[in-house]
Amino acid sequence: MSRLDPVPAGVSPATPDRPCLDWTLPAAAVLVVLALLSLSIDSWFVTWINTWAGDGMWPRRLLKWPRLLFEWWTPTLLTAWLLWRAAGWRRLISAAAGFAGMLTTVHGLKVLVGRGRPELGLGPFHFVFPGDSLLGFDSFPSGHTANAVLLAMLIGLYWRASRWVLLPAAVLVGLGRIAQERHYLSDTLFAAAIALIWIYLPWRCLGAAAFAPIHRAEPAGAAPSPPAAAEDDPPPQVG
Repeated sequence: MSRLDPVPAGVSPATPDRPCLDWTLPAAAVLVVLALLSLSIDSWFVTWINTWAGDGMWPRRLLKWPRLLFEWWTPTLLTAWLLWRAAGWRRLISAAAGFAGMLTTVHGLKVLVGRGRPELGLGPFHFVFPGDSLLGFDSFPSGHTANAVLLAMLIGLYWRASRWVLLPAAVLVGLGRIAQERHYLSDTLFAAAIALIWIYLPWRCLGAAAFAPIHRAEPAGAAPSPPAAAEDDPPPQVG
């Protein structure tokens, strides 16, 4: 597959302005393996987390707050910011492609798998087809977790300092959904894998410039600056 920002010969594709996201695909594979392994402890994990974050306990209330960082207003503000301040069209297209792909994958699997939510008390291996959100058979995968991880990754790539707040918050979102008995551990792990895959695919197709960090001094509508040559690079040979 050809990329839209071919890297010139002799220039590393991984630079501060062109992040290398090759790691997201193997990280997603690891999360899928962990999700499969966690099937055997799904019920136990829901019970365990409710021993210290059960209904009415202060940790349960605390776990609900991080979700507010990833509600509808966050992608709305991100879109508005990218339209006004973004350097080029690739950032906006990459974010939109990631969201569209993630939402399609998550809701498609909810219908295909039809896993019963923990609150139903049917156990982690009760499935119906097609899944029905009204009856609670749409546990797999966790849409809130996938949304939180994708937003945390996107915003963390555009504004790097934010990752230290948003990535832990995304983890707390997943734990909160388990504590509320809306999802099993495997639902949240697989959802995080889906989010990483939909970071990787736009990066692979549109190139690293689509995820270049936004600099404070970067004018609105400007294209991301190309990687600067190292100071010790030899001067070009003339003739």
